[in-house]
Amino acid sequence: MHNLFLLVKHDLRQGVLHRWKFFLISLLYFVFIDIVFIVGINTMFADTNVKCSISDIMLNIFIGNKPFDPTEGKGINIAINWIVFHTLLFSSIGFYLIDDLKKSATQIILRTKSRALWWTSKIIWCMVLVVSYYLLFFLCAVLCGFFCGNMTFSLSDEIVSELYEITLQGVSVGKTIFTIIVLPMIVSISFAIVNAFISLIVKPIISLILFVCYLVASAFYESPILLFNYSMVLRNNFDGVNGVSNQNGVLISIVLLLICFTIGIKVIRKKDIL
Repeated sequence: MHNLFLLVKHDLRQGVLHRWKFFLISLLYFVFIDIVFIVGINTMFADTNVKCSISDIMLNIFIGNKPFDPTEGKGINIAINWIVFHTLLFSSIGFYLIDDLKKSATQIILRTKSRALWWTSKIIWCMVLVVSYYLLFFLCAVLCGFFCGNMTFSLSDEIVSELYEITLQGVSVGKTIFTIIVLPMIVSISFAIVNAFISLIVKPIISLILFVCYLVASAFYESPILLFNYSMVLRNNFDGVNGVSNQNGVLISIVLLLICFTIGIKVIRKKDIL
């Protein structure tokens, strides 16, 4: 346990605290998209008392888009902010993992005499990185909600119906928060570990390209095997009939995490790190 603590301490220092530039870029991006959204809403509802709530601001990212249907003749509509949000998060996971493996992992693994502990530490690091990223996004939304004068987590019916042509009336605040921020975070944690696992097998740039392709496929098509469907509110089955369910999203994410953790131990034990 002591060795695992040392490994986690190393990863949190090198992979989180020392990566302030990544979080600074993320912060600037969050502030930018939040301000653009708020200005747009204030312009659209200039003659009303509608104000953006915290959930409205977060929904701007995780609303996602409806599956592509060529029969509708509406063209391609992809949620760019949703794609950028996830791509930014996963853009450096594989690179840090391999960089650490080349620079310090040899000495650390020799010292701890356990490659499994090294991989376990990376799993914990992935979780902390994703949670920190989402926490930063959440705090930006809270700050923007404060300046908008609406510090509530209730969605504005006017904004939701006007922008997304859906209604979420009757949906509890708890389910709203879970669907908008908690479930996407769980999905991101799971796929961060998938990304790290794939980076053990192929180059990080290849892993990132595969991730972006999978992300775009999730934006185009609705399927339970496309995990990022669960991080789009427009794909959620609030009516209990259509779309994907929160329960399945959590279950699949946990199963995928455990599979990558187990197989990752076998891969790192056979990997040549010299």
